[in-house]
Amino acid sequence: MNEVKRRFFSAAAGALAGSVILMLFMALVSALLLKAMAAGDAALAAAGMLCAAAGAFAGGFLASRLSRSAGLVTGAVCGTLMFLLILTINIPLGNIPGAVSLLRALIMILSGSFGGVCGVGGKRRRRKRRK
Repeated sequence: MNEVKRRFFSAAAGALAGSVILMLFMALVSALLLKAMAAGDAALAAAGMLCAAAGAFAGGFLASRLSRSAGLVTGAVCGTLMFLLILTINIPLGNIPGAVSLLRALIMILSGSFGGVCGVGGKRRRRKRRK
């Protein structure tokens, strides 16, 4: 049970960090798109999907770094938590989930899983002991 708690809390921490990264990406991309050109709804929706994928990747990467194992599962849970967070924010605003939401869920879960696999594979630095 301790292992399950550790994986869930690392996925939740990764989802929180990924959500912050997602918000920063969204603010930067929307400001650039609106300033550079009169972007239509399709361009903003595509940029939103790209930012969601980047945020889920970063969240999955961080979550798997924290858990140090099961990167695929940890990243998928992180991507799912991030999607559920976005969904709970969108529903009260009047955005009814549809086919675009299913596509966003699939993209976020897959990119979170990919980030988790990439995060587990890296080497950990060892600190040198002082004599």
